[in-house]
Amino acid sequence: MIIVRTFFFSLLVGVIHTGEFKRNFPIGLGHRQYPDGTIYTGHYKEGGVDSGRGTLVNKHGVLTGNFSVLPNNQLLVVGRLDYTNGSVYEGTWIHGIKNDDEGMFVDVDGTTYVGPWKNDAPVGVHTRTTKNGTEDQVVPTHHIEHVGWQWLKSPNS
Repeated sequence: MIIVRTFFFSLLVGVIHTGEFKRNFPIGLGHRQYPDGTIYTGHYKEGGVDSGRGTLVNKHGVLTGNFSVLPNNQLLVVGRLDYTNGSVYEGTWIHGIKNDDEGMFVDVDGTTYVGPWKNDAPVGVHTRTTKNGTEDQVVPTHHIEHVGWQWLKSPNS
């Protein structure tokens, strides 16, 4: 049975959830829309927490992957984010922040960077592979807004 309910998590924020409910909580396949336009379509376990395969669409792009909740109530996602600018990140997010020992970022020019990410930033040495197949080791130096991460060749390459 499909039931439509509107959740109000506070007086200012309304969230609309469409799907099945059990004991007043979403369960199974559902569709949730947030006031900022973010939409999540995927599976919920009893208690209303995202659980299983799903898709999250927001102003940054489309994130498809496996959603689960850690014991400390932080959302864990393992999947792929296709950004609106055409770049792609494949890896792990904890509570919306990239945290991965081996994440892969593909820039809009086709250059691929594989390596660790912590607190939403690349750290340490990454393997960079250009569109024509040239490979080297690089380290992130700094981020320029609307441009992206700047990289230097690793002293060990």
